[in-house]
Amino acid sequence: MLEVAELPAVAAAAGGIRHVRIGPRDQADGLRRLFARPSLRVLPVLVAAPRSPQRNAWLARLARAFAAAGERTLVLDASRAQLATTFGLKARFDLLHALRGECGLAQARLPIDRGLALLPAVRAFDEAASRKASLAALIAAAAPAEGFDLAIALVAASHVALFAEAPAEIAVPVAPSARDIAAALQAVRNCGQRADIEGFRWLFLGMDDAAAATLLCRLAAAAGAWSAAPMRLGAALRGPRDAARIVQAAAGWSTARIELPERERTF
Repeated sequence: MLEVAELPAVAAAAGGIRHVRIGPRDQADGLRRLFARPSLRVLPVLVAAPRSPQRNAWLARLARAFAAAGERTLVLDASRAQLATTFGLKARFDLLHALRGECGLAQARLPIDRGLALLPAVRAFDEAASRKASLAALIAAAAPAEGFDLAIALVAASHVALFAEAPAEIAVPVAPSARDIAAALQAVRNCGQRADIEGFRWLFLGMDDAAAATLLCRLAAAAGAWSAAPMRLGAALRGPRDAARIVQAAAGWSTARIELPERERTF
């Protein structure tokens, strides 16, 4: 395991950020959505072990921030973060249970707020990764024409190979402790030399911009020896309200888009 104190300081450039439009959709946009083939934007988030209460709190804020911005959001918890407990919920089923017909999808999915739900999916993603199954089929099974705009996929390093068919930047949340930073860096290292990763977007939790920029330089220097994927700044977050900054920043990230089965029309 690499220790933070051993990381040399070198320069690294932060990625660009552009703003997302959060206002009401116009009539033309509504028509485009009606006739377009349904699809789901997928934001992969690499969650390192061990479990971190501070990281979990920020992941919950992140999900709520996307929903508050008008993104109907489904959180696929394929990590072992047990995010359901952070929302005060108890998970009884996994997506895999629904795929096997052992329960309904509605039973496995946990509603949180309006436009926000969580679906435990550790077993489903483990199974898909071991069988080299299709990410598109897995996502389509998790959200079949349910009206979600965004899926936040909390994944482990072993699941990253599933995104080979839909390359994307991977968000990496990290709390300000040597233990969490080292664990996050090790998780990135465990992803291996994958050409299909567009890059890693680091989310520095509980840090100011200056501290985040300095740490990003050190992380990029350490990762440069074993990863060709760019290391970019996602956001530096200090207070709970800063979660909205990730929503704005994510508008400029490369995210995966999964086409869903056509909805049956009655006109």
